[in-house]
Amino acid sequence: MNWAVCGVIMTLAASSAERSVVRFTRAALAAAHAVLRVYRTPFSKRRFTQPQLLAILCLRSQYGWSLRATELVLQRDREIAAALALREAPDHTTLYRFGGRLPPGEFERALRATRAYARDHK
Repeated sequence: MNWAVCGVIMTLAASSAERSVVRFTRAALAAAHAVLRVYRTPFSKRRFTQPQLLAILCLRSQYGWSLRATELVLQRDREIAAALALREAPDHTTLYRFGGRLPPGEFERALRATRAYARDHK
């Protein structure tokens, strides 16, 4: 296991840090629902919703995690996965591809909205 990933997981082990991560996760999901349709097309696989994936990318950006570290955190932290209503954690390739499909400026707008929501709902 990568030492940086170990550091991320150990940081989340502290209860107050974990609560703030979960609070930010909920804010990111609420903001993502406001800017994206649930599924991109009627024929989507429906494993993950677009708002779930956007919220995960916001979480990754906020805490400076790599795609692989984000994948591991979602696999191991049940509270964060529950806040995102995930049945399983998306792999890093899914996150990378989703990020590439976002319209220009959409991610930055969602991240600003998430930070504002999290700040206002402490």
